[in-house]
Amino acid sequence: MANDAGIRTYLDPGALSLFARQLTESLEDSLSVAVFDEDGELAWCGPGEEDGEYWPDGGFVENPFAADDSCVELSNGRFAFAFPLRQSRHDDPLGYVLVQTKGNERVPVAKARISVKPILDCIHKQLDIRLELSAVRRQTDSERRDMELLLKLDELQKGEDAGARVQAGLKLAAKHFDSNIAVLWMPEMNVHKAWRIKGDVSARACDALAPIFDRLVAAAKKRRRVLDTTAPSGLLKFAKIDVAHANILSSPILNDADEVSGVLALVCTEEFGRQDIRLTRVVAAKLAALVEQNIPVAEGVLSRHDLLRHIDKHLTNNPRTSRALLLIDIDKLHVINEMHGHFGGDAAISAVVEQAHIAGGVQAVVCNLSGGSVGVFLPQSDEKNAQKIAEQIREALVRHQPRYEARVIEVVASIGIAMMPAMVQDGASALNTAEVAARSAKARGGDQVVVFDDLDASVMRRREDLDQVGQLQAALIDNRFVLYAQPIVSLRDADSRPRYEILLRMIDEDGTIRSPDRFLSSAERYQMMTSIDRWVVRTATNMLSEIENVLEANLASFSINVSTQSMMDDVFPRFVEACILESGISPDTFCFEITETAIMRNLQRAQDMLNRFRKLGCRLALDDFGTGQCSFAYLKDLPVQYIKIDGSFIRDILDNPLSEAIVESVCKIATVVNARTVGEYVENDLILQRVKQAGIDFAQGYKVGRPEPLDKILKEFGTSASNPSRITLAAS
Repeated sequence: MANDAGIRTYLDPGALSLFARQLTESLEDSLSVAVFDEDGELAWCGPGEEDGEYWPDGGFVENPFAADDSCVELSNGRFAFAFPLRQSRHDDPLGYVLVQTKGNERVPVAKARISVKPILDCIHKQLDIRLELSAVRRQTDSERRDMELLLKLDELQKGEDAGARVQAGLKLAAKHFDSNIAVLWMPEMNVHKAWRIKGDVSARACDALAPIFDRLVAAAKKRRRVLDTTAPSGLLKFAKIDVAHANILSSPILNDADEVSGVLALVCTEEFGRQDIRLTRVVAAKLAALVEQNIPVAEGVLSRHDLLRHIDKHLTNNPRTSRALLLIDIDKLHVINEMHGHFGGDAAISAVVEQAHIAGGVQAVVCNLSGGSVGVFLPQSDEKNAQKIAEQIREALVRHQPRYEARVIEVVASIGIAMMPAMVQDGASALNTAEVAARSAKARGGDQVVVFDDLDASVMRRREDLDQVGQLQAALIDNRFVLYAQPIVSLRDADSRPRYEILLRMIDEDGTIRSPDRFLSSAERYQMMTSIDRWVVRTATNMLSEIENVLEANLASFSINVSTQSMMDDVFPRFVEACILESGISPDTFCFEITETAIMRNLQRAQDMLNRFRKLGCRLALDDFGTGQCSFAYLKDLPVQYIKIDGSFIRDILDNPLSEAIVESVCKIATVVNARTVGEYVENDLILQRVKQAGIDFAQGYKVGRPEPLDKILKEFGTSASNPSRITLAAS
């Protein structure tokens, strides 16, 4: 325990007076008792007020603080026993208790130590209690300061000048963590804010350090945790730190899709503590929320939230008036950022906002959206007028190219238009619809204006996908997914372990449970599978850890289905490994499944991930086997213990000789590579008997068991320890 304040802070004079009397009574010819701090300074003496005269200032012929228990000579010719005060025997002394004797001869300390040991033990206990109480007070004060910071950040959510509020939030964070500089770096939203103790931060200075902060964002995307590391020299110079070494604490910022969108970075010459690491994640989230909801790039620009509220208010007050929402999406904004820096990207967005104000007129409501998009709401406009204004904006951007640091920035935009109430009846749907139209404009080559048309099949498909993506994101945020389990039954009498496949379901806002075929295709198309896989892994390990002992006693294991997107993600294996280790469940309890199609897309990636999981001690399975190309050729290179035969072959095994032959071939190959087979879609008695004759090891399907909620299965599993099982986990 730290003793920053010194032993004087923890002394109780009343208790020490009592202890001093006991010490003088225990030792013959003792005169006075004193407590010295670790630096040899007198902190207290007694038991009487006159005892100070017995202790000469700096009057030690010998150093009483050089050894443990000792008897040392004082400058007044007397001797004193010196006993160190420690929290534990391995710690450095917090101070010393000295007992001065009346005699002028040295007395052996061993006998004195025996006499005073019970009293010294009491002094130690009393000191420990004081130290503990002080630590609690310090902890309480620290928690109070942390809470005050969070409350102040919450108060910043209100106000007009959002840019100033973000800057104020950075200042609060920097001062709370005693940091020389605080930086909020969110490239996807073109947000690059910095605050430092010594002087303002110019755009040029901040932009010059873009490579450093971009590397921090890249590291956050890879590791997805707070990084505490040494600050590079360039950052020290920027922060005006006159030391050779400083530390940087970088906390990832996650968007609604659970993806890293930026970092909050703090630079400090002191070491960061564990509580600092925890707190920065909360602070980063609050600052990011402030940015996403409120920050404008120019005067007169509403936030996304305010824009939607503004539209809904207009539609409620006068639902029949024709209105339009334009979504302006800058083409190749990432190229602008690479060529001109992030502040060049900000200049491009500001140019779009300016032209939107000019073309839209005084009635136009402009909003800066994330990712280089700008929304323009026209409260009174038919489709023809909306198209006219959109074309004016598009052409003006081509004619009036913005400049940044004397360099021309080429800005080209795709514009989507949603009409209200003809196409949509609320602000959120209007924004989704306009975004679909803008994407369609980009798909046609960019630098175009597209009006949403329900008869346009490609536009309609994109709109449905975006609606689905929005629902998926909301389900992830609101935790509206649920795991089901379907039994997998052994067809071999010698294997009595029950097995299950875990199936993912999504709960709609109205409580309807949706099967994966209703949402996984959209998740795959819009790169959301890794987020969903993470949810499945995290939730499953948490649920299974609650009956860890029962599962291990019954030799149960669980298999996790990994999507192609997760297979291509460098961070996903580390995430899975962390979840397993934190759950306390033995790694060989888990079996990871990967589809044959995923393996065919990148065999090396698949091998690397499977070998990593195998090295961890997990089991492996090949899913949907038989649907890919050259299946048998690469099977020998994959360290799998299970092969799940694609259900289409099982379903047709009674009527299709080719399916029957494929199933029998897979069973023979599995025997050669020492793997076991699972047959899916076993729906009736005839199919069950046929797959058993073909040599398949396990059956799955409605004939052997229907899906049930996983929590129900686990409750039954926990109450019937005599019924061991092997469970398969899949997000499908």
